[in-house]
Amino acid sequence: MNDNFGEKVNILKKSNLFIDPSDNSRNIHKQSILLVLTGQKPLAEVTTSRRVREGNRSYSVPEDHQKIADFLEGLGLYYYIYDTDNDYAAPSTNVAVSTDASLIERYKNLSGSTDTGEIFGYPKTSIEAFGDDKLMMSIADQEELEKQAGLPDVMPSFRFSKKHYKEEIGLMKSWHDTLKRYDLLN
Repeated sequence: MNDNFGEKVNILKKSNLFIDPSDNSRNIHKQSILLVLTGQKPLAEVTTSRRVREGNRSYSVPEDHQKIADFLEGLGLYYYIYDTDNDYAAPSTNVAVSTDASLIERYKNLSGSTDTGEIFGYPKTSIEAFGDDKLMMSIADQEELEKQAGLPDVMPSFRFSKKHYKEEIGLMKSWHDTLKRYDLLN
């Protein structure tokens, strides 16, 4: 990767955007963006918000869209920005990011889990097993395998298949190595 790429990584790491409010997963969204920048993920969906303090009260609000757009354009990324405000999560701004504008258009028109898994760069074997308990590894078994492989609890991930988990965990290790190389693990 060239010096310009190194500059992009430094800008990403120093940004106050895309920081998860949870202590153990602060960089999860930045990790996904880095994997897109390195070409290891075709597209990622990330979230950001801004904390507002009023007296003793603090709460999240969606981030300024123009600020996000300027930041992502500076990284050379295409994007689709939309806000979320529902009963299940704090108000936030969701962003699909990619180095390929056509993938952003595909993202806007996703129709099912196969399309979704493919566009996020998940292995075909994982996509085919997803949603089928006979084919998909249990969460507990996957967490144990990830632990044995030395992977952190929090990093971009996908569900493993029972039959092809060795190849799938290889992809996770590759992502981990990239995050470690650029010092973006939590």
